[in-house]
Amino acid sequence: MDALIAGDATGHLATILRVVSVLSRDGVERSILHRLDAGPAIVDAATDEATRACLLNCSIDGEVLTVHRLTGRVIREQYAADPQSGAHIVRVAFDIVHPDLSVDTITSEHQRTVRAAVGHLEALSTEACNTTIDSETTALVLSWRSRGIWDLTTLGRNLRELIDMSSTTVADCERVLGPDHPNTLTSRNNLASAYRSAGQLDKAIPLLEDTRTECERVLGPDHPITRVISENLQIALRAVSE
Repeated sequence: MDALIAGDATGHLATILRVVSVLSRDGVERSILHRLDAGPAIVDAATDEATRACLLNCSIDGEVLTVHRLTGRVIREQYAADPQSGAHIVRVAFDIVHPDLSVDTITSEHQRTVRAAVGHLEALSTEACNTTIDSETTALVLSWRSRGIWDLTTLGRNLRELIDMSSTTVADCERVLGPDHPNTLTSRNNLASAYRSAGQLDKAIPLLEDTRTECERVLGPDHPITRVISENLQIALRAVSE
């Protein structure tokens, strides 16, 4: 791998390999990689070179790329020993993924795209949480991961899966950011919303009550997050009486 990177005519192979290694193990869409600063033509030339060298695998239609398992492990181990480089590549990867969630209105047509973006953000947050990457980068990735899960909840995605994903996000936020961080409080609201959508009001209401109390203590009663959680609690309480 090092020899191939050293002789890379495009000058971008190393970045592409590193980005693919920290995104979803299910593969990275070529269209997402085209958002890198190198541009589509150079990205395609570099990925073709990596595919010929068996560092990347390509789907039959050529649209999805996965990193060879051993190659990915070696790259991730390098980041564990060099947090600064790890944080940089996580930010680069984040910058090409989050546009898929940066739309004003999420519709059913976006479901596949949003689900793929959430998968990438789950992989990125795992990378960020399991290394000593700076807290700002970690908080950013966790925040957008939580937003993506919320979008999937509004689209009516498999609720059992969403509850599992939301629970994992809450645990990661609490462990890495702390229980009082705004991202943690937001992730707890999203988990409660998933419970409510699944009809599990016995879990949603206590979680919303506890989270509202924490928000009022940490952020104040007039903070936007506190207001949203209070509104969601009222919706859940009305559902019980109906």
